[in-house]
Amino acid sequence: MAHSVVQGRNSESVVIWSSWSEFVAMGGYGFYVWGSVAMVVVVLVMEMIMLGRRRRAVFEKSARNNGGGSETAA
Repeated sequence: MAHSVVQGRNSESVVIWSSWSEFVAMGGYGFYVWGSVAMVVVVLVMEMIMLGRRRRAVFEKSARNNGGGSETAA
């Protein structure tokens, strides 16, 4: 591990990586870190897709109900 921890502002610890490969490896925990990030991205994308489908279904149902209701009322 060739990264170093330094004191930042307000006594916060700041990690400085010496290369991108060390950043990706995350000190040996890269599999868990990036696996977790990937799972969050997958869940968020799935949620957006499902919300879009639900929204479209609601609009289609509303259009059917409004269209059918006006014809029978006349």
